[in-house]
Amino acid sequence: MACLICGAKREIQELFSVRAYSQLRVEFKVGFCAVCGVKMVMDPPKDLSLYYENTRMRESGNPFFRLAKNFLLSTEANRIIVGQNEDRSLIDIGCGSGDFSHILSRKGFKVISADAVETVPKLLESTGGDINYIQINFADILNSLPKGKMPRIVVLRHVLEHLIDPVDVLKGFVNAGAEYIYIAVPNHDHILDRLFGKNFCGYDVPRHLWFFGKNSLLKVAERAGLTVLSNGVDTVPMVCASFCRYLYNSSFPSLIVDRFLNGGVINTISFPLDVLIPGNVRWLFMGKFR
Repeated sequence: MACLICGAKREIQELFSVRAYSQLRVEFKVGFCAVCGVKMVMDPPKDLSLYYENTRMRESGNPFFRLAKNFLLSTEANRIIVGQNEDRSLIDIGCGSGDFSHILSRKGFKVISADAVETVPKLLESTGGDINYIQINFADILNSLPKGKMPRIVVLRHVLEHLIDPVDVLKGFVNAGAEYIYIAVPNHDHILDRLFGKNFCGYDVPRHLWFFGKNSLLKVAERAGLTVLSNGVDTVPMVCASFCRYLYNSSFPSLIVDRFLNGGVINTISFPLDVLIPGNVRWLFMGKFR
């Protein structure tokens, strides 16, 4: 079994099994490539749609959570740097509630938002048509995009880890005409991975198929033929979410588990704990080779 991230033809080492945070409650094996350091789901299901029944990614959380989220997203949007007089067309794939698309539109980008759900996020409905929304198939992203010119900038926030073959998808965007790609993923080099182990919320199997650290993420860029223009780490609420996953894996009642879900009050007030151990998300802004 060759590693799809670095191409090494070495046996993938099994690390542990993780139970899916889903009504199906199936366990999946997580393996490790000793060459590039990426971890992956070794036995992904043929039909991943069964594990996407939860629509919480469309929810924006309580008012305090939304305020903090918008501040973090506004800072994040400043990383996408292209000339003011250049083509500022952009597609935000996996847009969720539409918060990031909305912020990018206000910063002067011509935004298309895309996700697997047919209905338009409520936030985007309020923009008066400034942001177009399209439904896409994550199993075949490129062929589900509308025909015509590819937007110049592709945003993949917390999407790369969901893709069956991340390198192939990035190559496809470049070949279709994209010039810049921004990605952000959970950082599995982070201390939370070591503290919580398989309960770290980044192991959202099988929705997350890949678990990246710095070296493996840079290898993705290299093999896709992209130049890293800037990179770094972010901090988002993960301590509480990981504790939530620990409670779930320990079979605590859902009444208790649900109190620690992302966007809730406890999740919001626990964010200072994440600030004390920053860097649980890793990001890259990349351009194609000339």
